[in-house]
Amino acid sequence: MSRILTLLAALLLTTGAFADALSEGRAALERGRHSRALALLTEAAEDDVREAQFLVGKMYLDGEGVERDVPTALHWLEQAAAQRYRPANMLLGKIYASGMGVPMDAEKSTAYLKAAAEPKEPATVAEDDADCE
Repeated sequence: MSRILTLLAALLLTTGAFADALSEGRAALERGRHSRALALLTEAAEDDVREAQFLVGKMYLDGEGVERDVPTALHWLEQAAAQRYRPANMLLGKIYASGMGVPMDAEKSTAYLKAAAEPKEPATVAEDDADCE
């Protein structure tokens, strides 16, 4: 029983650490501290925090604080999209529709935009919609 409690406590502390990395990374990004933001957000992204994956992908796509790197941007955006993160699906749809650093691909664009339009669970709709504004 004590082993289960220890594992549960470790899980809760770890989850909190990634939530902190996300919120601190967002704050650093808003302040223009791009190197700090990228380090914190990448830490969270590597642990499958979908918003962090989206933000890291967007930083690489826009060349915000890093050299523009479309393949790296697509990697992170696709990771977030695979977790049904609406802003990532929307952005990937736009990327493939316009050929923004990639060959235009109507089929991929349509698939990502359809995924973005799929109904979400109530808990995720509010947070996803806030990121789309």
